[in-house]
Amino acid sequence: MAGELAESTRHLAELTGDPARVAVFGCGPRLPAEWASANARFTLCDFDDRALRQAVADAPATVVESLHLCGTRTPWPDRRFDLVVVTSRLAGGLWKRWGDHVTAEAKRLGGEVRVPGADRM
Repeated sequence: MAGELAESTRHLAELTGDPARVAVFGCGPRLPAEWASANARFTLCDFDDRALRQAVADAPATVVESLHLCGTRTPWPDRRFDLVVVTSRLAGGLWKRWGDHVTAEAKRLGGEVRVPGADRM
């Protein structure tokens, strides 16, 4: 996941938010080292509470929020984020059943949505 996240957020300087507001659905337990110096504020979400706790424990200060959820429903208002990344951690049964819901929620929340592992989902 760290590789997917690094690739999906490499373009943060191009986003309009200063700093960019980024949500990640399916963050996994390890985050990209590059996030420590990113001009962004990250919100982490994962369906696995243990993975989320590990990610938060090792997270740089740029991570400002974390929630235990999969992305079908979230507590945020429309356009809360500049970017929403949906990782391939949601692949398999979860994506097959709820992928349309997760995608719709990501589009509601973000100015831009990236699904880097879509070919594996």
